[in-house]
Amino acid sequence: MSDALDTVRRVIAAFETGDRETLLGLLAENVVMEAPGGVHLIGREAAVNHSDAFLSAFGDIEVDTHLLVEQSPLVVEESTLTARHTSPFTATGGEPIPASGNLVTLQIVEVYRVDGGLVTENRIYFDETRLLRQLRPD
Repeated sequence: MSDALDTVRRVIAAFETGDRETLLGLLAENVVMEAPGGVHLIGREAAVNHSDAFLSAFGDIEVDTHLLVEQSPLVVEESTLTARHTSPFTATGGEPIPASGNLVTLQIVEVYRVDGGLVTENRIYFDETRLLRQLRPD
């Protein structure tokens, strides 16, 4: 297994368990993160804070990785995330959405750039509109 692929596997595991310290240690100091809603963050603290905000709004998170491929220095992950909306969630530029208790499912693709054993870029792709529709109370 390559260093890039190993690093990303460790990032995925840390995200799934909410292990903030491990995640911080796997990101370059000036990591660039991009996500739906025009999110463009620079710095490991900003990137981990973004992940923390998501994790704090959802419980029972399960990530099923369908594809994890490397073309060094890039690693691409395709996954399905399933989680329960248990606390308020604030979408980019929006008002907090109260916990609905709904189970949500997202198809996600992430592209990681790994240099020297650290993630230097993380681009996340998912349908934010689909997520917001699933948060509506039944």
